[in-house]
Amino acid sequence: MASVVYPDGSIRHLKNLGWLLRHWKEVDHFAVFDAREEGYDADALLIAHLTDGRKFKILFADKSVLWNWLKRPVFLGLNVYWFGNDCVISKEKQF
Repeated sequence: MASVVYPDGSIRHLKNLGWLLRHWKEVDHFAVFDAREEGYDADALLIAHLTDGRKFKILFADKSVLWNWLKRPVFLGLNVYWFGNDCVISKEKQF
């Protein structure tokens, strides 16, 4: 399940990635962590940091699916902290 965490700490639960796609212009950068280390039964935890301080969070069962999802044109060139490495989203780079 996806969620948005507001700067005041309140949380709004969402169904899917649609919210993030509608707010793509507000994304400042991404961070991706090992979800199992965070206590989840998934491969990756994606956190999109928005320019106004909101954070969009969602789990992915497979990190390669996540990377391919991030490679959409609206996110190309954005910074992503990918499992401990600073990267830039590009069509060429593969994980």
